[in-house]
Amino acid sequence: VDMDGTIADCQHRLHHLETGDWASFYAECDRDTPIDPVIEAVVALEAFSRIPEFYDVIIVTGREDTAKRKTIVWLNSTRMPYERVIMRKRGDYRSAVEWKLAQLAALEEEFGGKPLLIFEDRPEIIAAMTAAGYFVLQPHHESLVEETVKAKVDRAIAAGEDKQ
Repeated sequence: VDMDGTIADCQHRLHHLETGDWASFYAECDRDTPIDPVIEAVVALEAFSRIPEFYDVIIVTGREDTAKRKTIVWLNSTRMPYERVIMRKRGDYRSAVEWKLAQLAALEEEFGGKPLLIFEDRPEIIAAMTAAGYFVLQPHHESLVEETVKAKVDRAIAAGEDKQ
């Protein structure tokens, strides 16, 4: 499960990406609003699949690990179930697509198969994941219609600042 734009509404801090200020972008992550419909869908799926050796909810976020404490506190303040959080190491400047595919490949190796289901909001990541054979759901939420996370992150990517 992705975080920013998927389970965490980060609209209030997207303006930092326009200047490439990733430190401020991450610093405000504890003020995100939970995207409850997606969280509730994960809660329902997790409750339905109570076979722990087969199903783990793993958060895979491109956030730098410098925001790990705030991320964990935020997650614990929601109903979001999770077993583990995988975050980008500080200084890892691979594209979001490359980084996420590498994390999924590592999880596939660890668990001996592809994840059952992935929640992700960014179309270019979804396209790469589906091309690699993963099943991905893209949540749509009204709060992100006017100015999507993707649009602002795409501008940051175009400026050579992709660390998401």
